[in-house]
Amino acid sequence: MRKFRLCSLTLLLFVALPGIGHAQGGWWDTLEQFSGPGPFSNGGVVEARIGCFSSGKETKAPGTNKTWTWWFENTADAKDKSPSYPCVTLDPKVISGYVAFRWMHATTLSDQPLFSDRPLELQGTVGAQLFEGLVMHQVIPAVSIGAGAGFLLFTGSTLDKPVHPVTVTPIAVSVTPFRLAGDIKPLWLSKLSRVLVLNFEEVAVLGTFRATDFNSTSTSTFKSTTELRSSYSMVFDVTHFFFGD
Repeated sequence: MRKFRLCSLTLLLFVALPGIGHAQGGWWDTLEQFSGPGPFSNGGVVEARIGCFSSGKETKAPGTNKTWTWWFENTADAKDKSPSYPCVTLDPKVISGYVAFRWMHATTLSDQPLFSDRPLELQGTVGAQLFEGLVMHQVIPAVSIGAGAGFLLFTGSTLDKPVHPVTVTPIAVSVTPFRLAGDIKPLWLSKLSRVLVLNFEEVAVLGTFRATDFNSTSTSTFKSTTELRSSYSMVFDVTHFFFGD
């Protein structure tokens, strides 16, 4: 019962966080408002994990003495008829961390002004796309913490030029809430518990920007320097149904 309550509390916390952080956006992905364009809504996120690191701990799992393993690499030896995909299991006895690439996309409303201090000027849709690479350390099977870097791309009908600042992610947290309950039986239920993944990030948008960097005709007084923005997303990881054990 205690583990169930912990799972429920974690899930509710992530649902509540976007409201606390004033991040207005869709359920799938929310990006906290840049001091100029935004708020963003109707988002989505895609994550691709490319490989994992061995924990270095003793284990009977075949092939896990390698420092690096590609995500869907079969590490079973020729005598073993059952394929082994250690990255997909993410067992802390085998795997210490992983590398992932993430693409997040969010848009503003269709009639939203480019800058809030000019409500009748440059009304339309602005899209924000975040491309980043992350190196994550697995603390426990349900929680990974890491950092990364990438770039943010702004596009839309009210921009006369693309804006693509470099980003640094000093902290990224990934939680698989239902794995907090530990080992679950039967196997299909254990796989199901790994599907829902909740992500939280603090993203530093580097550089100095003015309104005219987005549209040369803007009369807004907008100006920003390096900003720290929050991002929340939810991912359904279905790979465990095909490769997990």
